[in-house]
Amino acid sequence: MPLMQYVVTIREELACLLVLIYISATYLSVSRKKTYAHTLFLNILTVSIINIILDAVTIYTVNHRDTIPEWINHGLHIIYIASFPIFLWLLYLYVRSMAFGITEHQITAREIIPVALSTVAIAILPMYYVESSFSDYSTGPADTVAYICAFVYFTLSVVLLIRYRKAMEPKARRGIALSLIALVSVVVAQGVVHQLLMTGIGITIINVALYYTVESPDAILIEKLAYEKERADAANESKSHFLARMSHEIRTPINAVLGMDEMILRESREEKVLEYAENIRVSGNTLLSLINDILDFSKAEAGKIEIIPTQYDLGSMLNDLYNMTTERARDKGLTLNMDVSSEIPCLLCGDEIRIKQCILNILTNAIKYTEKGSVSMRVGFDRLGGDRIRLSVAVKDTGIGMKKEAIESLFTPFTRIEEKRNRYIEGTGLGMSITQQLLHLMGSELKVESEYGKGSEFSFEIEQLVMSDIPLGDHAHEFGMKTVGKNSDTALFTAPKARILVVDDSDMNLKVISLLLKRTGVQIYTAASGKEALKKASAISFDLYFIDHMMPGMDGIETLKELKRIPGRKDTVCIVFTANAISGARETYLDAGFDDYLAKPVNGERLESMLRRYLPEELICPGGTEEMKDAADAEDTLMISGGEADALLYDIEGLDVRAGMEICGDEKTYREVIEVFRDGIPEKSDEIEASYENGDWENYRIYVHALKSAAKTIGATELSEDAMILEKAAASNDIWTIKNRTGHLLHEYRSYKDRLLGV
Repeated sequence: MPLMQYVVTIREELACLLVLIYISATYLSVSRKKTYAHTLFLNILTVSIINIILDAVTIYTVNHRDTIPEWINHGLHIIYIASFPIFLWLLYLYVRSMAFGITEHQITAREIIPVALSTVAIAILPMYYVESSFSDYSTGPADTVAYICAFVYFTLSVVLLIRYRKAMEPKARRGIALSLIALVSVVVAQGVVHQLLMTGIGITIINVALYYTVESPDAILIEKLAYEKERADAANESKSHFLARMSHEIRTPINAVLGMDEMILRESREEKVLEYAENIRVSGNTLLSLINDILDFSKAEAGKIEIIPTQYDLGSMLNDLYNMTTERARDKGLTLNMDVSSEIPCLLCGDEIRIKQCILNILTNAIKYTEKGSVSMRVGFDRLGGDRIRLSVAVKDTGIGMKKEAIESLFTPFTRIEEKRNRYIEGTGLGMSITQQLLHLMGSELKVESEYGKGSEFSFEIEQLVMSDIPLGDHAHEFGMKTVGKNSDTALFTAPKARILVVDDSDMNLKVISLLLKRTGVQIYTAASGKEALKKASAISFDLYFIDHMMPGMDGIETLKELKRIPGRKDTVCIVFTANAISGARETYLDAGFDDYLAKPVNGERLESMLRRYLPEELICPGGTEEMKDAADAEDTLMISGGEADALLYDIEGLDVRAGMEICGDEKTYREVIEVFRDGIPEKSDEIEASYENGDWENYRIYVHALKSAAKTIGATELSEDAMILEKAAASNDIWTIKNRTGHLLHEYRSYKDRLLGV
């Protein structure tokens, strides 16, 4: 072999070797997690360096067989040729680890047998040497076995890359693809021209491709940062889970205590006992408020607070806020003023619960830090065009005020302003932080103006959708004189000649709406499916339809379209009755042809208000008739009185009795709804399980959607939230979440069968 050809060849091998040494040095200089993939790449690097060195050495020995002993030349060639299938085997394992996310050493016999057999075959099969004008080289059965084995692992790598490309990270997919393309190019080139010495270059290109796409220090730094973030998130999630769990565990017995205390306040006639019970109620509610603050804070940190817009009555909400705070203000000798614009539309769409929580936090905070004078709340609005307004709320007090530097730390969690000065004032320092976070989620922010020693003003503005342009009116100023729709035995109206059809696949929802509308005297017909609804609509003329959206088979929108095709039914009022309360849902349903939108779960007052708005005027009898009042009184005599049964109800784990009672309106209705929920558990849970096992994700989504609404109706809040998570997972085809959470959901759902026994 001419001297110049040696120089060129050795220069190539030396360049490749220097590149691999550089990659090895930089690779080993970075601290990284000891993962299976990193270990495999280090092995690939090691085998590559050995291959390059042997490539250079065997170039010399094969061209100097007259001076180099045959056993040395042959032995070096065996090791050199055997390194090829080993290299491809390691590359295959690397590709497999990326495709399946393998984190531990997992090698099966069928994956290692080919490389083991090929190594033995290379050692015992004959090898020939061919002379050429450029350089001598080896050939024969040993080489053939090596190439066949390498081809097997190469083919497996390509199959994995193509089939599982979506499971790989983009950088890994690119690096592996470049590696395999480089390998193909080298094999083809050297297969065509045997005397070309390009294997070293090909192996180097593969290492460079993997290094600069997957294994570089920058990639590892990003990986480490992601790993540390993952650990921090896990720690934060554990803390939030602990807080949420403990808050729940504490809140359950508190609810039981408050429930029993409420029965004492209702039934006792002894003045001293009532005084003790009232003190228990005040202290219990204070403790419950602190626990709720901690729970909300942990949810906010975990990013699990969701804004759910629903239709609400602004007057009713403001009245509730007044009733919840006026007694505390009166006890401190403060005047509570409310200045509400009479022109504000009465029905709005927004997250009533969160808006109410924000205002309540601000009001109670103002009362807490005000010793004399007054607390005043102003509520106004501005038109934004179309059916939107900007609702403005401002609370001003004559309290202690704050220094400018103190305002900056007002929204810091667990921080209280002037701790020494306010050490006798209860609180966690979370109220304003939670309020600010909630307002941010709703596209607003809390503004603060304060003068030290003279008082403060907290205000915010928030966009709301107008559901009815009827103004609130002057009655909004009569706070404390009435309780809108609460504990009333009389319906807003009666309409004994009106006929409505309620369409829902949930027996429980049909029961709920029938019970809530019973006192109106309306003739209520029910249908458990779209097909049944169309059959009844063809035979009977109804004045109004409530139609659920998500139903198996024919959903609500399809039912609406078919209903409108029935002669004489085109102009009948149809209201969608659904648990889909996400932003933009109302517009979607109106575009589909519905006349209005009612979110589940719904209380009786809201349901009656909507029915009153859409029923023909000639069918309405304003107020409750004497007959309806008598019927209500008769029903009241059947209601279970306080005592042991009430204690059992409040003591049920996972059941927020107050939330359920607020939705259902009264105790008797609530108990009947619980009974329907309990009796339906075996069938409904089996439907969820069957759709899960069959991979029927569309019906799975419908069933967990129904559970979300039903659980919320009885106050099983956590079960409802679990169902909501799985509903979203089914909608986005998140199979991983479904598989990891369905078992827990079914276990919790079925456990209510025993929990609710005896209610």
